Amino acid sequence: MTPEAAVRASLSNDLLEPEFRRQVEAGAHPLTGHCYVASEALWHLRGGERSGLTPMQLQHEGVSHWWLQGPRGGIVDLTDMQFRTPVPYDKGHPRAFLDPTPSRRARTVIRRAQTKMDRKLLKRRLLQ
Repeated sequence: MTPEAAVRASLSNDLLEPEFRRQVEAGAHPLTGHCYVASEALWHLRGGERSGLTPMQLQHEGVSHWWLQGPRGGIVDLTDMQFRTPVPYDKGHPRAFLDPTPSRRARTVIRRAQTKMDRKLLKRRLLQ
């Protein structure tokens, strides 16, 4: 399992701010409100500043949206499917995360994602 897939699979309602939790419980897309923590967790899993990924942010459909951009401009957005319209990535701005170390929520996602990646790796080794 890729780090991207493991992070996405590790997101859950308990990580959401109350405003977004209410929206998801009322029928919004399950990834609503997870963009910051998903981007933060993946950035740290990929090596932080050494990864070459840049945290990006903009306002889209009335909310703040975060994703990562690669050194050649490639977009890594684990939660873009929450929106009704395409994200205008060209209008985004580089932003630093609030803290250089993973937040409490990001640590939870990282721990869950590592477990999922380790489980897949272990299963693959057992099958060889």
